[in-house]
Amino acid sequence: MSNTARSENTDSMEKAIDTTDLSGGVLPRDLFDEFFQEVQNETVVLDRIRTVDLPREKMTIPKIGVGERLMEAQAERSSNAEDDSVTTDGVDMDAVKTAIYWSLPQESVEDVVDDVPDIVMGQMEQQFAVDAEDLGANGDESVAGFEAINDGWFKIAADRGSPVYYHDDAGDGTGANQPVNTEMFDGAIRTLDSKYLRTEPVFMVNTKHVQQYFGQLESRNDGIGVAVLQGDTDVNPFGYDIVASPVFPENEALFTAPENLIWGLHRDVELDVLEDSDEIHAQDLFAKYALRARHDYQVEDEDGVVRIEGIESPSA
Repeated sequence: MSNTARSENTDSMEKAIDTTDLSGGVLPRDLFDEFFQEVQNETVVLDRIRTVDLPREKMTIPKIGVGERLMEAQAERSSNAEDDSVTTDGVDMDAVKTAIYWSLPQESVEDVVDDVPDIVMGQMEQQFAVDAEDLGANGDESVAGFEAINDGWFKIAADRGSPVYYHDDAGDGTGANQPVNTEMFDGAIRTLDSKYLRTEPVFMVNTKHVQQYFGQLESRNDGIGVAVLQGDTDVNPFGYDIVASPVFPENEALFTAPENLIWGLHRDVELDVLEDSDEIHAQDLFAKYALRARHDYQVEDEDGVVRIEGIESPSA
């Protein structure tokens, strides 16, 4: 690439993210807002759950629990006592620092001189979103590797004693796992306390579970089988939506209101750009980048989520 092209690329980068004007490479507020929104748009799950902008790494976000049957008669010229079953509580968030490193080869920018910021931001948003969703589904600090970064929603629900529907043939977690079917959806609905059904819960499953269930429906002799096969109908078991992600576990699922699952992102998202080093010249790179962000996962109400266990893996 010519020096002119390299200069134009650098100038284009600085128009979008001028690291010389950033305190420690922290994205300014407007770019953070754009980044936060685009990350949510990149995945199905992050676009449906409750997302929180965290001004501090450790903080408590509001949680309001309202008791049932608060309405009562009020006599004329009298006042009623306040019901103490209305409680104001909080959800503790403790953001964990993570980092993503990647390189941008010269070949990636040779023909898109004016689009380098779009390339960088696009790669950053997509990779961060996919990894954040994966960690939310599979995070478990008791294991090793990527999953140990933070506890995700499944682990948090299990640790806090959320109700369980066992789909295995013994119905207690000791039998053989069973494939996704209508009985599983019915059992999960019956397991959830009735008061949470008005929060519009959804089934959160692996994408292969949906394909497996479609395979069962298309073999039916009535019209729904043909409609499913042709993609002419949405499948909503008993009127409840299905939210599917390829990163969700294949042997378990969740039934809960999406807003009951929380993902919080700390405002100080850092982007470091290295444009000149021996390694960059040796490998003919345009630049190297590092994205550092702090985020956390939580379940607001453990009683409002049913863990569905004992599902036969569609990949088995």
